[in-house]
Amino acid sequence: LYEILLIKPTATINEIKTSYKKLALKYHPDKLPINATSEVILLNKEKFEKIGLAYTILSDPKKRERYDKFGKTDGFLNDDDMGDMDWSDYFKELWSGMVNSTTIEEFTKKYQGSEEEVNDIKENYHKSEGNLEIILENLMCHQNSDEKRIIELIDSLIKKGELDSTKTWIKTKNDEKAIKKRQKISKKEESEAKKLLHELGLNNNQENDLKSLILNRSKERHETLIDKLESKIKKEQDKNKKSTKKRNSNQEDLEVEIGPTEEEFKKIQDQIESRRKKPLTNSEQPSTSTSSKSRPKKKTKTS
Repeated sequence: LYEILLIKPTATINEIKTSYKKLALKYHPDKLPINATSEVILLNKEKFEKIGLAYTILSDPKKRERYDKFGKTDGFLNDDDMGDMDWSDYFKELWSGMVNSTTIEEFTKKYQGSEEEVNDIKENYHKSEGNLEIILENLMCHQNSDEKRIIELIDSLIKKGELDSTKTWIKTKNDEKAIKKRQKISKKEESEAKKLLHELGLNNNQENDLKSLILNRSKERHETLIDKLESKIKKEQDKNKKSTKKRNSNQEDLEVEIGPTEEEFKKIQDQIESRRKKPLTNSEQPSTSTSSKSRPKKKTKTS
């Protein structure tokens, strides 16, 4: 948990809160690019939820003490105060609690053009070998309108010798088809947001409201994903319950059909063997006289 929050085991409560807020801002679903793939969305979701769970445990003195002692998180899911928790509600609340659209907007202003953004761009450039599509998918706090700025920033880093130019970079930054596709997705998102603003009657401060709605589109996708995952998990659980019930029923039928156990069979066998070896009593002996009387006599042949 300490590694998840990038802190030391000796961290103070203030250090825990500070680190959590920074990481939650970084991995918050609202900060995903509009064209993020389902794989990126899922990975980001898992990371964000781990950060939230780590904070929930380490920010509570009792839970933190127990974690420090045993080094496991399994038991926390069965706590009196966490066992009945609706984890779906917990994570949805996590997404709208300390970190919300306002704090994201504030962070975005500080992040764009900062050393942190440059380092993130460099890291994604190296990992993707200069694939602009992948860089944009993994870079936080940007919209389609930032694409030109990011391309210019990477070109300047190449010119300074901080990045090496690659064939992939030259190809993807000049891929008109991919650029138009991203622009189309962006316009669709903006159009949907404007339509929703109009329906809600929020036209006084269109620019800020529009930004907020566009940012929240990714959170909606995350929540839809959670609903789908929950539905899938429930179906699997119901399926497993039915399978277990059927196995138990079949096992009972089998036990009826297969007859005595090995122990019972040996007991019966011993009883039979014991009776076979036991000498017969007079009453049990066969009568020889009776036997001879009942046997027909042979006729003697005369010459």
